[in-house]
Amino acid sequence: MTRVAFDTSVLVPALLAAHEHHEAARRLLQRSLQSPGGVVVPVPVVFETYAVA
Repeated sequence: MTRVAFDTSVLVPALLAAHEHHEAARRLLQRSLQSPGGVVVPVPVVFETYAVA
C-alpha cells in the first residue's frame, strides 16, 4: 500500500473553486482519499493551506 502526501500546491487549488487547476486538484484529492493506502497531510501543510485559502 502506498500513502500519498499532499502539499499546499495541491490542497489550495483543490479548495479554491476559482483556481485554474481546481478540477484537476480536486479529482486527484478525491481519488487519493478513496485509495487503500490513504492520505497524509503534514502539519505544516495544514497551516500553510489555512493561511493561503
